[in-house]
Amino acid sequence: MLVMKLRIGEKAVVKKESTASALGRRANGMSVMMMGASTGCNTVYGSTPPSNPHPYPWMNSLFQDGATISWLLSESVVVNHARRSVAPERMADALLDREEGVMTDASYFTLTHLDDALMTDQEIRELPKVWVIGGDGALGDIGFQNVSKVILQNRPNVKMLMLDTQVYSNTGGQNSDSSTMLGGYDMNQFGIASQGKLIEKKNVAEAFTSGHGSPFVAQVSMANAAKLYKAMLDGLEYRGTAFFQAYTTCQPEHGVSDNMSADQAKMVRDSRGMPEFVYNPRNGETSQEAFDLKGNPSTNRDWWRTKFKTNGEEYNYTVAHWALTEGRFRKHVKSIKEEEAREMIHFDDMLVFITQDDVVQRRVFNQGHRSCVPNFGVYIKAEINGKIKYYAVSRQMVLFAVERRKAWRMLQSKAGVVNKDYLAPTALLKKIDGAQLPLAKAQSKTRQLVDAELAAIK
Repeated sequence: MLVMKLRIGEKAVVKKESTASALGRRANGMSVMMMGASTGCNTVYGSTPPSNPHPYPWMNSLFQDGATISWLLSESVVVNHARRSVAPERMADALLDREEGVMTDASYFTLTHLDDALMTDQEIRELPKVWVIGGDGALGDIGFQNVSKVILQNRPNVKMLMLDTQVYSNTGGQNSDSSTMLGGYDMNQFGIASQGKLIEKKNVAEAFTSGHGSPFVAQVSMANAAKLYKAMLDGLEYRGTAFFQAYTTCQPEHGVSDNMSADQAKMVRDSRGMPEFVYNPRNGETSQEAFDLKGNPSTNRDWWRTKFKTNGEEYNYTVAHWALTEGRFRKHVKSIKEEEAREMIHFDDMLVFITQDDVVQRRVFNQGHRSCVPNFGVYIKAEINGKIKYYAVSRQMVLFAVERRKAWRMLQSKAGVVNKDYLAPTALLKKIDGAQLPLAKAQSKTRQLVDAELAAIK
């Protein structure tokens, strides 16, 4: 059975079947799958000695080797499948169907040199799959090159699941390439000199949708279990490699309760921290055809437009609102009073004046530039336990929102989705940078000016 533990420290979500294949084997004893697991939390909570719940061939490797070793296992599975299943069945069919000319020289050569390229779709479906399981450290950081190599091969029986905790969870809490710009882990320094990292989060799944041939790729989570399972079924049917990236809470490192995994997965998706998408090459040869963003709220906006339950006020649900719910980000938010917030800049207004290029060029630290972000001089409103509260956020939180907004806009453009919130601020910034609009005026009437630009575009 495929055990998907998208949460650490609580019960696994298990897909159960009533047939013998639910145990990883057919009734005749043949294995229907294998697993190559990279050493990490998945092996700790999935197969702690002396017990091993895997009833199929299972291998545990070093961080970086899981993908390549599993690839080699998959090649041996193809050979074994050809020799022990496909070839005997084809020979039996030939003997039953014909009395003369049972086997030509060409047919004999094909049968003795059989590989997956010459197998039928049905024979590929019967081919046992090899699952590669690992965290973002194993598959997206230290083992990224190995995964890249394996995905490019596009083997029909290699399927990968990356459990994205956004941190090296079991080795002390170091940043990985998939970590957010906020840092916030046990071994991530936080102080005057450093508040996280200025390196953008590596979008591992997206990386494999470009320059890696034609794999099936999906970024999903338990926030939408139906979509996750549907994507996995489609990936299993795909005659090529499939890669799945799933947001996975690490309760101790993230600072969340054991029962909140699905809730956190929903919040990180809805805040654009890790949007859902499916990239299916079977749908066409353009990114607009292959990408599907269904499942994300407000797909044509920068942020999810939702309402406070207490007063019905509409607001943007951003990564800052999600960050409030995880203890790892606690140093980036400070509770303030409403009157203190009046002396600060609203989070949405601050984001209007910043582009990702401003972050890259480090203009956000230049006090004379429109994009300069005052540390803890920007605030958000949030609803906590039925009450509206105010929080000042760190400069790094604002930069994180800019980075995630840029990543989401890129994803929208790949899927052919027109972002209603992108054109208006862009037009406004051109006027400011071209000295057509004084910065002070733009800062005093930010929302009205953005709305005016939006109306003009329509």
